[in-house]
Amino acid sequence: MSQIKIRGTRQKIKNNRKYSIPFKDNILRVEAPAHKTERHLKFCIDFLLPKGTPVVAARSGTVIACQDRYKRSYKSPKFAGRRNFIIIRHTNRENSVYVHLKHRSIKVKKGQKVRRGQVIALSGQVGFATYPHLHFGVYQGVPPWGRKGKGGVSIKVPFDKKYRAPEIPLHIAEDLGKYL
Repeated sequence: MSQIKIRGTRQKIKNNRKYSIPFKDNILRVEAPAHKTERHLKFCIDFLLPKGTPVVAARSGTVIACQDRYKRSYKSPKFAGRRNFIIIRHTNRENSVYVHLKHRSIKVKKGQKVRRGQVIALSGQVGFATYPHLHFGVYQGVPPWGRKGKGGVSIKVPFDKKYRAPEIPLHIAEDLGKYL
């Protein structure tokens, strides 16, 4: 009897480590050249989303940081720090990040517990973003934003369902973004 409990517990823990896609609709994934050259972005994903698309927590956890004060998008990476974002810490010390969120759309606060699938914000095009999208990543440790290599590293996202959307080139995403 105890063996079944242990197996069930292990299976539950294993499945609980997986992440859901952080939005409801079938969306295109965008090839992001910076993700290939910046080590801390290696496994991050950009999803082409119309502005105002609800963004949901990919996994349950606690909000450890959020910022919702910027309105504009920029074409220069020197404005990368002007972003609206949410960071959620999960039970295994991994952190999921949601970036380029619409101004004043964040629906959670620092310290708040969130459930998988809960709407946490709306997608936008804020900061260094040349088209409307959600930048999503999972980090072991806290993302190293503005700390010159100190902090966590991005890890491959273990999704709970197979994500089959094609990856499109950046220039196509920028063209499509004009109409979203």
